[in-house]
Amino acid sequence: MSLVLRSRRIVVGDRLLDGAVTLDGDRIVEVGPAPARGTQAEDLGDATLAPGFIDLQCNGSLGISVENADAARLDTLLGYLASTGVTSLLLAAVSYPLERLEALLARLPSPADGLLGLHLEGPFLDPDHAGAHDPAALRPATPEAMARLLAAGRGAVRMVTLAPERDPGLACTRRLAEGGMVVSLGHSGADAGLAHAAFDGGARAVTHLFNAMGPFHHRDPGLVGAALVRDEIYCGVIADGHHLSREALALAYRQKGPERLFLVTDAVPAAGLPEGDYPLGPVPVSVRGGEVRTSEGRLAGSTLTMDRAASILAGATRASVPAVVRTAATTPAALLGLSDRGVIAAGHRADLVALGEGYRVLATWRGGREVYRCHPGTTSCRAGT
Repeated sequence: MSLVLRSRRIVVGDRLLDGAVTLDGDRIVEVGPAPARGTQAEDLGDATLAPGFIDLQCNGSLGISVENADAARLDTLLGYLASTGVTSLLLAAVSYPLERLEALLARLPSPADGLLGLHLEGPFLDPDHAGAHDPAALRPATPEAMARLLAAGRGAVRMVTLAPERDPGLACTRRLAEGGMVVSLGHSGADAGLAHAAFDGGARAVTHLFNAMGPFHHRDPGLVGAALVRDEIYCGVIADGHHLSREALALAYRQKGPERLFLVTDAVPAAGLPEGDYPLGPVPVSVRGGEVRTSEGRLAGSTLTMDRAASILAGATRASVPAVVRTAATTPAALLGLSDRGVIAAGHRADLVALGEGYRVLATWRGGREVYRCHPGTTSCRAGT
């Protein structure tokens, strides 16, 4: 059954098109001028029609995480995230002891529509840059340990964050890259030389740039400096107003551009719930004033949503709507090698979001099916069927 969406602001590449998008089943079949008179179409007016957002680092929301995710809870999580414009995500796993993490991965449901797979953010991290990860769970990367986790994930692991100084000889970095997985450097005190060696060895990204890594210094630029001068390297950022200053966010955007900078939420399972005390894996955290912190006061992920991240990035950089959308949809799709989503084009998945002022989500379609709707000027919002 076909559906035609009419908008005066359709994000097509780096421009805004006044026209219509025709869907048939779960695919976009046509993008072009407004439909002929008499064709039945939903008119979105001045709402911006954009490709659905893709979050490559989401630990969960509504109390749902790798610890308790089953098919029903994943449906609930995907429904909540649709209200924030997200149509695809990687579910992130924080660090646990190897045996515990192996068991958690083994019991997770297989990736489903909207769930692209898993992002292992540990346990192969530097204890001096652990952030909110349990230092007792951290360990050096070995091919044997990595093989155990990949086997437990049954092909679901798509992205791995590791500290290159915890990967002797960069053996795991090379093996993961050769296997088609995205290696992202993070939670690391690596100097620039080691970072460059890891990039040469197959690492393609940096996890939450600036956070949980050695600071930039003009004689010791570290991982930050290496990432910013390598044109091919992708950098994720948590644009929540707490993890990065406006200047740091603007610097990252100016240096990497929307083609290599991508937004993530690093949302914790407490996202979408009232403020209070919650677990983040094995670590207790507190949510207060929009911040998530450990008992020692370290930032511990966020309660950020992708639509809010887009709005904050726009405010800090004055980037155009197509450029901001690129960081939330097109660039993460490119990093993960997803050729069927992230842009509005014929033949691609009908993963779409209608955005109002300030990147407020008005409606979301996943695979051509409406999964969220919010009427402008009201509080009447509902999940799709």
